[in-house]
Amino acid sequence: MIHRTCPARPRGARLAVALGAALVLGLPFAGAEAADTAPVTAAQPAAPAGARPAAPAAAQTATSSDQATTEPPIKVNPLIAEKLPNVPGNTLTAVQVVVEPGASMPSHHHAGFVYAYVLSGKIRSQIGGGKARTYKTGQSWTEPPGSKHTLFENASKKKRAKVLAVFVAPDGAQLTTMDR
Repeated sequence: MIHRTCPARPRGARLAVALGAALVLGLPFAGAEAADTAPVTAAQPAAPAGARPAAPAAAQTATSSDQATTEPPIKVNPLIAEKLPNVPGNTLTAVQVVVEPGASMPSHHHAGFVYAYVLSGKIRSQIGGGKARTYKTGQSWTEPPGSKHTLFENASKKKRAKVLAVFVAPDGAQLTTMDR
């Protein structure tokens, strides 16, 4: 597992970096507005305009100590899903994960490689038997294929957290699977 701490960037700079990455990769850029779309399963591409996709499995199984809000404790908003022409049989998928205060996700694993970047707030995360760490806005981590994500929670009981998760996984793979 590789942990990298990147200096926090202002919102405009983060969007510029995301736009630049999208242009370099030749991918469409959904922009900040996509962050407020209806939740969908991460394994599915964004639904056509006007369609309301189903809630993601993550939102259905997540827990929160503060259920006063009507929002799901964890919501996954799709940003892009594009097949990688230079890596046949693989798709790059980017999603924004919105984690309500105090919300957590049960132990799970992901298909393929994952890069996670904290857009706002604080996230506590633990991969396998590694040390649990708290990541703040501007910090990131990676998850190798097949690794078990044993802890994923909003470290705050008062503020929402947002994470950009970028997957490189086999075409059509279920990106998140809950462990039993």
